[in-house]
Parts: sequence; C-alpha cells; structure tokens
Amino acid sequence: MAVAVKCANKDKKSYTYNYFGDVHCYLETTGGNWYIGKISEVFIEEKANLVPLLYRPSLLVDFTSDLKYDITNTYVDINVNIRNLGTEMAENIKVYVALQTRDLNREWDSIEGILGDIPAESGYNYKASNLHASSDEDFRVYIKAYGDNVVSDEYFGKWKFGIKNTK
Repeated sequence: MAVAVKCANKDKKSYTYNYFGDVHCYLETTGGNWYIGKISEVFIEEKANLVPLLYRPSLLVDFTSDLKYDITNTYVDINVNIRNLGTEMAENIKVYVALQTRDLNREWDSIEGILGDIPAESGYNYKASNLHASSDEDFRVYIKAYGDNVVSDEYFGKWKFGIKNTK
C-alpha cells in the first residue's frame, strides 16, 4: 500500500497516476529523501488501484468533572470538549451527559445540549452544571455526542464511590 497525492507536477521523472482527470503523484512514506513522484524500481511495473480517502466528520470527546458533596447529594459540573478531527462538517451535533448508576438502566441526572454544526478541525466546549446524585450511591459520568452524519461512541468516566462504599 502506498499514498498518491494530487499534484501539478510536470516533471518527467515523477511517477504519476491519472485519477478522474486529476494528476496524482506517488508519495513514498517508508523512508527519507524521497521526493514527491519518486518510486522504487521494484514497484514501477506494478498496477496501481487508487482508492480515495473518505470525507467524513470524526468526533473526539473528552471531559473533566468537578464534584461537591453535602450530606445527601453529590453535585457534579462536567466540562465536555468535542473536536471534529474529520475532513467534513459534523452536522446538527448534540451531546448527552448523565450520571449513570450501577444499574445501567437508570441515571441520577442528565442533560442534553444542542451544539449545532462543528466544522472540520474545530471544536466545541459544553458545560453541564450541577448534575446531582445521592451522596451514598456510586455513579459515573456517561457522555454521548451524536449528529446527523456522525456515528459516535459512548464515553464513560471512572466510578465514583458513594459515602456508604468508602467506609
């Protein structure tokens, strides 16, 4: 497998491919001192099958959280960072933030935010404030970012132990 990049190289020494009317130059990636278009003698006679990279959004989610306790509740502020590492606009992005119980079918508290579109190579910061859980029960942060043209993973924090489990 190798890489070809769109180029306007007219150099007769360059190894090029015609792909839908555009010129693409061979690009060696396994060593140094290779100019764009230079190809190893071993591969000159090999037939190339060019496969385009897909243009799509790709979300990366991370978060931090701050906790405050009182006698009955834990209050959590969550700062969610969402970056679109893809090559296309991520459309109609929403983020769901929850405090999940050990019974994964239940949550202590949750909020959903509508972020809108996130351009390629850009990011968005979302703050979920004052979510609460019982101080004597375990919970973890659960986050999912999703949109019209994005498939997202689920993101989980580490379990935080309630007062009854810390004795």
